[in-house]
Amino acid sequence: AHLSIGAVRGNALADVADEFLGIPYATAARFAPAVVNRKPLTENPLDASYFGPACLQVLTNTTTYGVEHGCHVLNVWRPAGTAAGDALPVLLYVPGGSNDFGEAEPYNATYLAGRHNAIVASLNYRVGPFGFMTFSSDAGVRATGNWALTDIQAALEFSRNEIAAFGGDPTR
Repeated sequence: AHLSIGAVRGNALADVADEFLGIPYATAARFAPAVVNRKPLTENPLDASYFGPACLQVLTNTTTYGVEHGCHVLNVWRPAGTAAGDALPVLLYVPGGSNDFGEAEPYNATYLAGRHNAIVASLNYRVGPFGFMTFSSDAGVRATGNWALTDIQAALEFSRNEIAAFGGDPTR
């Protein structure tokens, strides 16, 4: 798929679907809003054949699970044979976990996309204190504590801008 920020190369899964995994949709500094990724990809084409890293989780560390930076990734599945401009409906899945934990990797949307003729995307976003911590020093100065929501908004904006390259209709 050819995005505005570069090409991505994913996996063709039999005659069911194509998947593109670990696409960087945003960046974010610690306790700051996410910024939609508009910079060219570091690889062209980007190897989008593996899930990207999960965001750092509660009671874990970066040597065993998740990273603080570079975890804002989007995964996309489309029915086999779909081309840019096919204008299929789009579903964006935000994994749960009570806002304390969770990631997109366990959820494979191959058959959902293939059997229902839709584009399916999932995302990783900040959880726990990295996603929701608020600071009294910011009271009255700036909004804090909803970093994860800015991640999800960035994923929605990135999807709207890029989903047509996968065959999706950003208005559906």
